[in-house]
Amino acid sequence: MRANDIIGRYIWLVDLLYQEEGLTLRQIQEAWGKEYSDRTFHRDVDDIAGLFGIHIIYDRSSGKWLIDLKDDYLASERKKELMSIISMNNAVREYGEDVLENRILYEEVPRTKPEWIRMAVKAMSQGKKLSIKYNTKYNDADCAWRDVAPYCIKMYKRRWYMLAKEDKGVSPKTFCLDDRMLAMKETDRVFKQPEDFDANAFFKDAFGITTGRPVTIRVKTFDNETQYWRSAPLHPSQKEIETHDGYSVFQLSVPTHTVNGHRVWEFYQELFSRIDQIEVLEPEYLRNDMADYASKILARYDTKRQDEVANPE
Repeated sequence: MRANDIIGRYIWLVDLLYQEEGLTLRQIQEAWGKEYSDRTFHRDVDDIAGLFGIHIIYDRSSGKWLIDLKDDYLASERKKELMSIISMNNAVREYGEDVLENRILYEEVPRTKPEWIRMAVKAMSQGKKLSIKYNTKYNDADCAWRDVAPYCIKMYKRRWYMLAKEDKGVSPKTFCLDDRMLAMKETDRVFKQPEDFDANAFFKDAFGITTGRPVTIRVKTFDNETQYWRSAPLHPSQKEIETHDGYSVFQLSVPTHTVNGHRVWEFYQELFSRIDQIEVLEPEYLRNDMADYASKILARYDTKRQDEVANPE
């Protein structure tokens, strides 16, 4: 059998179990419609785990095979994203690429170089430092080389980030693997990651890729925005603490400022993008920031006031 056919069967099996939420081996074999021996199935299960990191397990209570999503939060989300891609590709193959041409649109992927992701993963696995040229401010094309010890990589809004510690750094920093990373090369310098470092714990309270001291935020949402917050929580800590006709109140615990005192712009921008559908209740400084932002918008669109300033009597 050709390699493409085998990979196609892997994709089909993952998609089938993901859609059906578990099937018996007999049901799987009937769905395949062709010869599919027990031995081949078990080999496929092992190969899928090795290739995709997706584990198909047997549930003795139901007698069904299903996809194991009982992982830590990040691993589970990674598997769901991969399975959604597999499901989409399988559906297109099944129902015809010619019929669906220009009818399935993908979000443009930011310019991340795959070789940098691979190099970072390799360096992490071997405990080797990387030498990078990183454009911190988007305008420093002549930035110097720096050696960093890569701790982990993390995706946020379809961009990959590398958490790494510089030789002279006190704590690790995040580096985006997009156009800001001007160059990267392997080194022979080894490093030992701290035994107590836990990537999940490091980013547990973060919003996006920015860490800091988490604070309790309370936000009132109106009308359809409430449904959006329920279906797509802004943060794992989010919970709905009040429900009323026309509005709800949500509470979440996220950092609003970095350890250096700068605003966590990812969080601010998320709130700004919903400014007409929400009201920040607490903390007071965040509420004031939102009010100040709203007043600046109003001033910018106040054409009468602009005319008075431009043409004083």
